[in-house]
Parts: sequence; C-alpha cells; structure tokens
Amino acid sequence: MTIGARVKHLRELNNLSQSELAAMINVSSSSVSMWETDKREICQDELIKLSNIFKVSTDYLLGIDKEANAIDVAFYNQLGELTPEQKLDIIRYAEFVRSKNHV
Repeated sequence: MTIGARVKHLRELNNLSQSELAAMINVSSSSVSMWETDKREICQDELIKLSNIFKVSTDYLLGIDKEANAIDVAFYNQLGELTPEQKLDIIRYAEFVRSKNHV
C-alpha cells in the first residue's frame, strides 16, 4: 500500500472529507487529493500532522511499519460517540479481560 492509499484509508476511517482534512493541516484540498493519488509528496511537517491527526506512527504512513493501527484507529473513533458512562463500562470490561488472562 502506498502512502497515498494509507492517507486515504485513514481519512475515510475518520469520516473526513478531503476538504476537512486539508483544513486541519492548513493545505488545499487539491494537495490532499494529489497525496492520495501519489502525485505529490508529503513534506515532513505535513506527515507529522497527519500522524497526530490519525493517531498512527509516521513509520506506518511511510510504509516502514506494515502493521496498521487501523483497529486502534477505528476503536478510538468509535469512542467519540459514546457517553462517559459507556466509556467507563469499556474500561471496566478491558480490566476484566486482562484479569482473566492473569489467573
């Protein structure tokens, strides 16, 4: 997968339009389009911003780390839709699952 394909995949996972992502990075939407089609390289500053926005490593974006944090990203995105009480339930359940493995 190319860097452009990774950016597009992560943008779509986060339900962002090219224009919305462009605004977050302070570039034009045509820049995002060209990144996604690998017609323009992403500079270091933009790469770091993308990494922070999508909560993935720059190594993943560059293709060095082949394992995506896609599950983590999808999970993180779902958390935003939950109430504080629901988030607490998830934390409690995660603690329960971890404790089962330590018995």
